[in-house]
Amino acid sequence: QVTTLESLATPEYDLLLQDIHSHLTTKIDETINIALVGHEPYLGELTAYLLTGDPEGVRLHVKKASFIELSGELVAGKMQLTQLTPYSTYKHSLNHL
Repeated sequence: QVTTLESLATPEYDLLLQDIHSHLTTKIDETINIALVGHEPYLGELTAYLLTGDPEGVRLHVKKASFIELSGELVAGKMQLTQLTPYSTYKHSLNHL
């Protein structure tokens, strides 16, 4: 399911998590996988927030068109980074589709 959320365009990460939860069919404490798409600085800050509970808890260098996958409980500080792939890594695969 692809959902566009206006709250992604702001650094209000607690409100964003509430917005995401309102669109999910899973329970809050259930393990999920999510893919994040966005722009810096919010994308890196949101990822850090989900990993550490603090938007500045870890500094990620997220290049344009990178793919980020997280898994775990969708709560600040409870998710794990499962994949951070820069576009340069997967662009060749796209040409073969």
